[in-house]
Amino acid sequence: MVSPFPYHPAVGIAGLKVYLSSAPQPRAFDAARLRLPVIRQDELQELEVEPSNIPLIEGNQLRIAAGRFALYDHTGHAQYGFTLGGQLELGSQDGLTVCTLHSTAPIFLLQEDPEAPDVLLADELDSLVARRRAVWGAKEEGFARRMLAADPMHLLAACLEKIEARLKRILAHSHDDQYASIVHFIDHIRLTLKNAGKWPAVTPSIDDLL
Repeated sequence: MVSPFPYHPAVGIAGLKVYLSSAPQPRAFDAARLRLPVIRQDELQELEVEPSNIPLIEGNQLRIAAGRFALYDHTGHAQYGFTLGGQLELGSQDGLTVCTLHSTAPIFLLQEDPEAPDVLLADELDSLVARRRAVWGAKEEGFARRMLAADPMHLLAACLEKIEARLKRILAHSHDDQYASIVHFIDHIRLTLKNAGKWPAVTPSIDDLL
């Protein structure tokens, strides 16, 4: 179940509620487990949530880190998404494990087409976050603390500005359909969020945030 942002045209979603079952059930998407990046004890971790391991997860609220997440059904088929951070709440209802993701920035549910603009942008976001993480070297806890402190909407804006600037420099010398589609998608996101009054008045630098 998705919680749409009240923006038009639509840009991502505000939240996602997932019901995990321990055994197959007749549902449109029969979710079995959720895998996503989280920040726990000043450490970035890939957390896998499924009904059997809920008792092993301390607390029912976790901070989500920027990155891709995956929702798997009982056959192993995955639906991918991308988040710039937010909160994960864990609970139970009618014998199902309930995972609720919400964020101040749009959460993107990615298309299956690897050349779709949202997927291409997610690739760029992944690469940018990875480069910032590499700057910290062995001081992983420092990067995790920066990620924890970063507002998701500010992080989104900073990442988009950095990616757009890089791609525009490339496009100034040679055309590339994929890069052009990413820049167009970034323009769409920024314009929509500005019209909704959600785009930061001052866009921070990604180097200052992460």
